[in-house]
Amino acid sequence: AQLQQNIPNPFKGKTNIQYFIPNTIKTAILLISDANGRVIKEIPITAMGEGQIELETSTLGVGNYFYSLLLDGQFFETKQMILQ
Repeated sequence: AQLQQNIPNPFKGKTNIQYFIPNTIKTAILLISDANGRVIKEIPITAMGEGQIELETSTLGVGNYFYSLLLDGQFFETKQMILQ
């Protein structure tokens, strides 16, 4: 599995997150968290293989956020993104 850094970063409004999920994975979720670790959005990923999520952030305030890939209930990787 792979989780790429969001592009662009820092960003305003929208950003793209690319990923790769092996076919052996049964469930995949992208979690978006604030700087305090509170999950503010869960995005189920239903298509395995290479993919991309366009994240719309108009409802979020300026600051640091984190996104994590959860595979079959286990945290795989977390990356930071900066909303301007």
